[in-house]
Amino acid sequence: MSTMWLAGDEVVKLVETLIVNNHPDLIQVSDQIAVVFREKAAKAGGEAVLGKSKTVAAMTNLLAGKDWKFIIELAGDEWVNLTDHQKEALLDQQLCACSAEQDMVTGIVKCSIRPADYNAFYDNIKRYGHWLYETRSQEEKTLVEDLFGTPKTAAPVPDVANSQIAEA
Repeated sequence: MSTMWLAGDEVVKLVETLIVNNHPDLIQVSDQIAVVFREKAAKAGGEAVLGKSKTVAAMTNLLAGKDWKFIIELAGDEWVNLTDHQKEALLDQQLCACSAEQDMVTGIVKCSIRPADYNAFYDNIKRYGHWLYETRSQEEKTLVEDLFGTPKTAAPVPDVANSQIAEA
């Protein structure tokens, strides 16, 4: 198991600044977000996982003696190689995954982890273009186009399996 430690004041202050500037829904739980480093990055598909956001289980809070809502886990061995801009972007990405919504009737804050807005494989995009983009609402398409321009579509891929069956 990798050694872990709590982030220092500099990282915590950066998280607090990012919350105030970019994540107003998290202000109500900003003091309940733990940022920890693990000595070595976890791996997924052979690639280093730079960070991961998690909600906190009741058992963990019981053992910790604190009501944490989220844990942001960062790879210490990767963090030291990032530029300040990349560190800020990584923390912002992890905060984007965190959602805190207050129920207007009960007043209870529900915390959850949101999936990324866009998740794709390079090889799939190479073969089929940004096909997933076509399934988005017009509002989402406009946002993507404003940020990145209109995605190019790939040339149609021949249906090799069916053409071979027809020839047989």
